[in-house]
Amino acid sequence: MPTITVDGEELDGFPDKIYQTIKKSREKATMEAVGNLSEEAPYDHGKLRGSFNAKRINDLQSQVISSANYAIVVSEGSDPYEIYPDAAEVLVFEWPEGPADIKTEGDLVFLKKVEHPGIEGDGYINRAAEQVKERADTFVQQALKEVGLI
Repeated sequence: MPTITVDGEELDGFPDKIYQTIKKSREKATMEAVGNLSEEAPYDHGKLRGSFNAKRINDLQSQVISSANYAIVVSEGSDPYEIYPDAAEVLVFEWPEGPADIKTEGDLVFLKKVEHPGIEGDGYINRAAEQVKERADTFVQQALKEVGLI
């Protein structure tokens, strides 16, 4: 039966290199996620696209966050909801162009609340995450090369 001999010196530093590979892979995936979210987020005035940042939790975990409080709603959507005024007694806005028997364009409307029909999400977070998953092997390969394991 053939014998396999492993020289312990060849394994010196191996656990640390594996750890560094995982750490570097996480860093690469995190930066990819930030970039993908910025690319996939719908563009209106650019606030959402510029709102993504990475937060390092520890060597092996990161969190991608958005400073736009509506980021999840744009991606996932929302059920119908009511809008109430924050600092006034009524909501005031110009009525958009519509049927003449309702309002004419430019008329001011004063309401205590508005029934919003909800928002259909566009799924940009899932698209961005899927793109990161598709490149995971690439991040690991790059990290393995950087730490000298391949």
